[in-house]
Amino acid sequence: MSKGPDDGLRIGAAAAYGPRVPYLTPGARVDLGPAGSLIQARGWLRTARISGRPAAQRDWRLWSAAALAAAAVVLLALGVGLLSAAIATGQLVGWLLGLLIVLAGGLGGIAAVVAVQGRYRPGPVEAELSPQIRREQHLARELDLLRPLGWTVLHDRLAPGTEHRLAHVLAGPGGLVVATVLPVTDPLRHYGQQLYTGEVPLQEWFTTRWWEVQTVQAAVTARLAHWPRQGLAYPIALMPDDAVPPAGQVPPGMLRYPRAQDGVRIRGSGTVRAFVQALPAPLGRLAAAELGAAVQAACPPAAVQDSVLNGG
Repeated sequence: MSKGPDDGLRIGAAAAYGPRVPYLTPGARVDLGPAGSLIQARGWLRTARISGRPAAQRDWRLWSAAALAAAAVVLLALGVGLLSAAIATGQLVGWLLGLLIVLAGGLGGIAAVVAVQGRYRPGPVEAELSPQIRREQHLARELDLLRPLGWTVLHDRLAPGTEHRLAHVLAGPGGLVVATVLPVTDPLRHYGQQLYTGEVPLQEWFTTRWWEVQTVQAAVTARLAHWPRQGLAYPIALMPDDAVPPAGQVPPGMLRYPRAQDGVRIRGSGTVRAFVQALPAPLGRLAAAELGAAVQAACPPAAVQDSVLNGG
């Protein structure tokens, strides 16, 4: 069945396209909650970074920082003394010299901090994971409020039969919803029919959202082949709050954020629950629960047990 901005995808439709994702047999998995596998990956990266740096006594950055800090302390003490004497005697030259020495000491202290940061600063991938984790955890709290309304809300899952990660998967009276945080790094803008974040096109990203829905549907349909009727499935892009510019402060040519792109609805954390609740609800309470169980069985958690990584 074809898709459109106002339609979901009928459960049971065949997957037609998608990204290249390895089809692997998942290892032992564990549910660590929203963004659990990202938190786990960030921890592994931190451990690798720490284990890869030299011991403190052999790290030139720490020696440099110590020397710079000592020099800064001496210069600051000398500069303050000269300033005090110059102020007491009214000597302009002494005052200027003391001020320059104090400034040099301050710069030395800053250089010492920079040298130490080189040892402890997170790597680029590690740093990129932190805002993504915060965004997913914030939106997960909003989506979890749908549980009392008959929705099964899953976080940090894998697409069936693959190692492709799904941030949020919901199943309930309205069918199936796969929700993903929009990767906004710069203001949004349209070039022709395509949506960009800064200079990065998002067309492939939106195409992947439909592939995710189709992949989950195929697995769910196989588990619910006895169903006399099928529900609908919807991909949703979640606009992170920290990427939404205040009303009236949108730069010329930019977008606050569109409502849909390539058939994928775009919602913020304040409107996503209302959107899900407003979906047509063809499934009763028992059918929604059965759909939720099928999705939970088809989409294992993305995080892995540490014992698996350690060979246990």
